[in-house]
Amino acid sequence: MTGVTFISRDYGVNVSIVRLTTTDNLATAGGVGYLTAQAANITAANNGTWTWLANDMVLVSASDGDGFFTLSADFTRMNLYNTGGGGTVSGGTVAGDFAMFLNSVGVLVDQGMSPSDATKTKVVMANGATVTNELALFADANGTVKSATGFNIVSGFLHEPAINSLTAHAGGGRTSALALTNEINRVTTVATTGDSVVLPAATQGASIVVINEGANPMQVFANGSDTINGIAGSTGISQLVGDNVLYYSAAAGVWDTIGLSSGSSGGLPTLPFTDAITAHAGGGQGSATALTSILNRVTTVTTAGDSIKLPASVAGLQVTVINSGANSMQVFGAGTDTINDVATATGVAQMANSTVVYTSTVAGKWYSVSLATGYSASLPTLSYSNGLTAHAGGTQAAGLLLPSIVNRVTTVATAADSVLLPVSAPGMVITVINNGANAMQVFGSGTDTINGVLTATGVSQLPNSVVTYTSAVAGLWQSSNLNFGYNANFQTLSVSTGLTAHSGGTQAAALALTSAINNITTVAAAADSVRLPVSAVGMEVVVINNGANPMQVFGAGTDTINGIATATGVSQLPGSSVTYRVAVVGNWIATLVAPANTLQFAQVAITAAQFNGMAAAPVQLVAAQGANTLIVIEQMQLVMTFVSAQYASGGIVAAQYDSTATGLGVKATNTEQAADFTGAAASTTFLFNGTSGNGSQAAFTTSVNKGVFLSNQTGAFTTGDSTFIAKVYYRVISTNS
Repeated sequence: MTGVTFISRDYGVNVSIVRLTTTDNLATAGGVGYLTAQAANITAANNGTWTWLANDMVLVSASDGDGFFTLSADFTRMNLYNTGGGGTVSGGTVAGDFAMFLNSVGVLVDQGMSPSDATKTKVVMANGATVTNELALFADANGTVKSATGFNIVSGFLHEPAINSLTAHAGGGRTSALALTNEINRVTTVATTGDSVVLPAATQGASIVVINEGANPMQVFANGSDTINGIAGSTGISQLVGDNVLYYSAAAGVWDTIGLSSGSSGGLPTLPFTDAITAHAGGGQGSATALTSILNRVTTVTTAGDSIKLPASVAGLQVTVINSGANSMQVFGAGTDTINDVATATGVAQMANSTVVYTSTVAGKWYSVSLATGYSASLPTLSYSNGLTAHAGGTQAAGLLLPSIVNRVTTVATAADSVLLPVSAPGMVITVINNGANAMQVFGSGTDTINGVLTATGVSQLPNSVVTYTSAVAGLWQSSNLNFGYNANFQTLSVSTGLTAHSGGTQAAALALTSAINNITTVAAAADSVRLPVSAVGMEVVVINNGANPMQVFGAGTDTINGIATATGVSQLPGSSVTYRVAVVGNWIATLVAPANTLQFAQVAITAAQFNGMAAAPVQLVAAQGANTLIVIEQMQLVMTFVSAQYASGGIVAAQYDSTATGLGVKATNTEQAADFTGAAASTTFLFNGTSGNGSQAAFTTSVNKGVFLSNQTGAFTTGDSTFIAKVYYRVISTNS
């Protein structure tokens, strides 16, 4: 058995002496809890339960010597007895443990405490009283510790120094601003916007939380030359109501923030705002009112073009601008920043009653959303400009640049004074109102075309007209209602009057007609010429000949008129009004509107191939004139220009109503024998008279609203190569009046 092997008590003396023998040494015997650990051995050695007495002294015979011990109050251990103190040791000791005084007489005891690292020679001491759960920090370089006032751990959570119910300095400014001295600072009173607080000096690693629970935004300043988010400490930054901001310093003298631009109201987030802003009177970028918040409401714009300026662009920055002023204002970027790629010094116009979001995805550039739209109560509005004056003298280069979605031009002093559409972009729609006294010329910018018309030409817009120009492809504008205007409740069409037909005729040099209604007043000689525009399905052009002579009307390019070859054209009599319509691209159909019984003239060129084939395919001379009209031929000359080969075969030749083959239509003229044509070996004119008054009959079904065609009976002419010009003089009569 190890441990206690013998125990007995000496009775009959005032101090009861217990004799105890153990195989352990004295240090172990004097250790904490030794008697408790040896309880079973003590019971065995006593042959029964042992009872300790308060006045027992124990004489221990141990493996390393003998010693007297006293008992602990709870009888769990023995303490080495020292009668004199003075540095004697009570109980056993362990090498390296700290020695503690047991009493006031200098008895030492080993309480079982040892250094965590025996190689260290310094023992840390506290410099004063400590507070339960507070963190310890070193008070000096010698290892003295103290409580970190305000920093404590409660229920596992770190608590930091905090202060509540602070009042920002009334009147603002940094000099007298409330100094923040705690880690967490809750400001509850901000009587006026701009009342101020000041941060402590920015040291590397420092952080501070500032909460604004006041009624207004407050100004937060930095100390000395410290900055906040790169802004001078003397300028400071505005902190929103309900905004909880963490200010941290990663480098001495520099504060950065988290959460600066987001506040709260109940459960909703808020953003920095400035209300009741006044745009700079007189406009311009240099003196423009600088915007300093995320949300900016401008309430005073005294004159159109008064100006504001966005903050310097930074990738990811977004600024909202509300124009609640009475006029459109000009918005500029800061420095060289552009808006929608518009030059810095130009800026963009933001209409009254509009809300626009400006976003920067790369430094130096702003892009906008909803720039050209606004509101009026619950209805949307578009940007507009009123009272515009078209550039006097016209031309594209000097044309008035239209600045808005809706543009009302009120002054067009002279026909063809000009305006200029903005640079086209897919999806752009511009409305132009001409309330001037004359037609104006509308140009595209740069190389932009309008309805395919060359840039330098532009298009003419009627007075009292509203035209919408739409771009589906960059470089191209398309218009609606370009040739329509209004006069009270009536629609009007584009008109050109006082026109002069090209002297000398021909298609290439013919006067190009540009309006829906064209009044030609000068036709100096027969066959002077005009040219229709390029045909398009649904197009309708009215041509009035108020000149003294018949004029020749040509199609553009390869366009035909009533099936007549482009280079030939048709003759339009003086005093006539003809409507030219297009149902198929490349083909114009002419309808004559002329005074009753007015003698009219048509001239048609006929090729040798057409003459040889006119038995099967009669050649049209005059188009049908409409319901209840009859074409009455007065006379016709068929002028042949001989080439080299005479015609052969064929049959009787005549003008007839409708295009029935082999000359079987109702005759509109007398007939000419085939031999007259086959026998002609030189240029010849063949004379025909109309059938009017010679006893001929014509049923309505075969003659009314029928064109006049040239054909021959029997069979085709052959071998001939001579050409013809048919000159037809005719009248159009009504069959029902």
